[in-house]
Amino acid sequence: VFKANLDKMAVLLVKPDALKVLGDEGTDSGTDEDLSEKEAVTYSIFEQAHRIQNFISNAAALSSSFVGNCGPQRELASFILMEAIAARLLPVLSLVRNVGASGNQKAEAILQIVWSDIKGAGWLDDDALMLQTAPIRAALEQM
Repeated sequence: VFKANLDKMAVLLVKPDALKVLGDEGTDSGTDEDLSEKEAVTYSIFEQAHRIQNFISNAAALSSSFVGNCGPQRELASFILMEAIAARLLPVLSLVRNVGASGNQKAEAILQIVWSDIKGAGWLDDDALMLQTAPIRAALEQM
């Protein structure tokens, strides 16, 4: 079920230099049309990040309902850690660095929520999942 739903999620990846960084004051030398396009792209990036974050949170909550570190829980955890977090969430959040300081704060907040959810599910404490948790551990170190 999770694999099919994740495959249906489109991930918007934009060339990093396509998003011109706006100043903290919100000033921009482009036209109103350029600004409107940037706002639309920025909104879609954050919307996608929130959808993936909710998907991960739901999977972690379901996983914690399994008793112990059984096979189905590890399989689900491995899939979510590699496919949802490493292959989808982190690339989307990497685009946020081009949005400015507020974008970095939002990205960090999303990562903290995901970290809390997967920690609550016990995925961070499972030695068999150490390799799969490496991408999110590294991302949080860099924030």
